[in-house]
Amino acid sequence: MLYRRPIVFISLLLCTALVICAGMSSAQEEAQAINPEAEKVLLAMGSYLGALEQFTFHAENTREEVTSAGQKLQYALGVDVKVKRPDRVAALVEGDKDNKQLFYDGKTVTLFRPAENFYGTLDAPPTIDEALDFALKAFALKAPLSELLYSDPYAVLSNDVESGAYLGLHRVQGVKCHHLAFRKSDLDWQLWVEHKGHPLPRKVVITAKRVAGAPQFTALLNNWNLTPSLQDSDFTFSPPEGAEKIEFIPASHVSDR
Repeated sequence: MLYRRPIVFISLLLCTALVICAGMSSAQEEAQAINPEAEKVLLAMGSYLGALEQFTFHAENTREEVTSAGQKLQYALGVDVKVKRPDRVAALVEGDKDNKQLFYDGKTVTLFRPAENFYGTLDAPPTIDEALDFALKAFALKAPLSELLYSDPYAVLSNDVESGAYLGLHRVQGVKCHHLAFRKSDLDWQLWVEHKGHPLPRKVVITAKRVAGAPQFTALLNNWNLTPSLQDSDFTFSPPEGAEKIEFIPASHVSDR
């Protein structure tokens, strides 16, 4: 039966070669997990937004909630955002279930809730990037569009991305956009970036795939103004009559107890 040895030897070589090729293919796929065109568009959008000295926009958001019975419910949320770099941000939020206003003036960050007519103010770091990190943690806020306000949106958005795809040119409210899709370990998110003119984000969809029912957050971004006449007063909170100032205990301190 000696004549079988060469066949066995050749089979082993083929198997080894297949294993090596499969490993190389897997490594190449991992190295090219983010489509070059998708990365190019994301980088262009991030660089453009980061270079703007000031801008405003409006976002019409829809947030899904999943009941214990598995039924999906949608709630609307409108947001008006003002940004003046390097140290001014204001966001006015009006929605079905939540109304709040956030002001950052370079020194303090204030959160006001009109329905309850109370507000709290905390000392904040001197830049938008640091203040956003601080405010999101201190007030335990959920702000899916906050990544667009950083000085380097690309770095924030691409952090921990496992894969990215370019899906072509698709329209958002009549505007032709680059359609991108990205995946992270805990969520999937899609982004539509304006094709001609300025590379502005026009739509965002985020899917919380590890949450029961995989609820989605959808935002339509419009009314972009890239040369607004913003004043420092736009970022300074003036308490309305009867508003009560309360002491906010940063969420990080509460969790430490």
